[in-house]
Amino acid sequence: MDNMNMENNNLENTTMENNTPTPEVMDAPTKGNKNKAKWIALGVVALVIIVAAVLIVPKLVMGKEAKILQALENTFKPDLCMETLTAPEFQDGSYTVAMQGDATLSGQSGSLKLTMATDLDKKQAMVDIGFTMGNLDVSLASAMDGKQIRVGSSFLPEGQILTYNYDKKVTGYLADMAKEAGMNLDDFNTQLQKAFDKNRSKEWLEKTKDATMEAFDELEFEDAKEKEFTVNGEKQKCTGYKATITKEWAEKLLDSYKEIWKEYVGKENLNQKQMDELFKSIDELPAKMEKATVSFYIYEKQIAAIELESADKEKFSLLCEGGKDKETFKLVGGEDTIVIERSMKKDVQCYAFSMDGETLLTTSFDAKKKELQYYVGKEGNEVTITMTFSPDAKISEAVKGTEEVNLNDLDEAGFQNLVQSVGSAFYSSMYGF
Repeated sequence: MDNMNMENNNLENTTMENNTPTPEVMDAPTKGNKNKAKWIALGVVALVIIVAAVLIVPKLVMGKEAKILQALENTFKPDLCMETLTAPEFQDGSYTVAMQGDATLSGQSGSLKLTMATDLDKKQAMVDIGFTMGNLDVSLASAMDGKQIRVGSSFLPEGQILTYNYDKKVTGYLADMAKEAGMNLDDFNTQLQKAFDKNRSKEWLEKTKDATMEAFDELEFEDAKEKEFTVNGEKQKCTGYKATITKEWAEKLLDSYKEIWKEYVGKENLNQKQMDELFKSIDELPAKMEKATVSFYIYEKQIAAIELESADKEKFSLLCEGGKDKETFKLVGGEDTIVIERSMKKDVQCYAFSMDGETLLTTSFDAKKKELQYYVGKEGNEVTITMTFSPDAKISEAVKGTEEVNLNDLDEAGFQNLVQSVGSAFYSSMYGF
C-alpha cells in the first residue's frame, strides 16, 4: 500500500530543538543539554537501524557490515501485518481502510468512525469521518478526483459543499490569505496533481534506502569484545562489532534525508516559512550531538543486542531475547526498561508493550480478517481502535450537496460568512443551542 505507512514494531522518537546553544553553553553543557545530545545520537542511530532493517538487502560479500545487515534482516523481518499490507494485492494502488475508535476518558465516552479509499488508476479518493463526544456530533467527508477536492460537513448549511479546483489558479481571498501567511498555493496544487502517481512512494523509499546504505558503508566497524546475552532463554556468548558515530557522519546523513524530504514531501506543506524553520532545526542537530559508539552483538546470524554508548559511558540498549512461543525485546535506558512481547496464535499476531510491570499498549493483527486492533489504558479509562483493510477501492458518494461554494474565487465577504456559519454550527453542536 504505497501511500500508507503502517508498522506495529517500530518505535521512533526524534527530538528537535530550534535554538542553537551559545559557545559558552557548549563549552560547559548543563545536564539537560547533555541528555538532549544523547537522545539526538540515539534518534539518528535508531532511524538508520530501522531503515536498514526494513529496506536494505545485505550484500553478498560477508564483511562485518554485511553480517550486521544480514542479522538485522533476520531479526527484524516484516511481521504478519507488514507482510499482509505489502503483498501485491495491496500494491496496485487500490484499497480501502475502515477504522472504528471507541474511548472512555474521565467518565465520558466517545467514538470515531473513518473510512478511507483510494483508486490510483481511476484517480479517485475519499474520506468519510464521523465523531461523537458528549454533545458534540461531527460528520466530515472529502472526495478527490484528478481535478477537484469536494468537502461536506455537518457544520455547513444543509445541502452546501465546499470545492477546490487544484488544476486552476486561485484568484479569490484564499490567495491573499496564503500570501500573507507565506504559503505557496502553486506548489500545493502541483503536489496534489502528483497524488495519484503510483511510482512516487516507491522512488522515495528507494532514495531513502540508497542514502542509508551509503551512510552504513561509511561506518568503520571493528571487533568489539565478546559479550553474554540471553537468547531463547539461555545465556549465549555473542560476537560484537562496533563503530563510532560522529557529528560529521550524522550531518551528512541528515542532509541526504533532508534533500529527499524536500523533493518528495517538503512542498506539500503550504507554509514555506515553517519548512525553512524545520530544515534549519535539522541542520542544527549534529552540532548538539555527542560522539557515540554503536555496537551490534550477533548470535547465529541474529541480533542479540544493540548498544549505544555516549561519550560519558551512559548506555541505551535494545535486547533481542527471542523465545519460541513468545519473542521478547527490551529497550533499556538508565533505570527504565520497556518490554515488547510478540506472540503468534494461528493467524493472529499480538504485541504487548509494558513498563514496570504495567501494560501500556496491546495490539493484534488477524491476517484472515485483515484486521488490526489497538488497546491502551484500563477499565474506565481506555481507548480501543480497530482497523480493517481491503485490497479493493470501495469509493462511495460521501460528499453530496446541491449548492457548491468554490474556494478558488470566493471573496473576503464570502469567507467571513463561511467562517461564521461553521463557528455557529460548531457551538450549537458542542453546547446544544
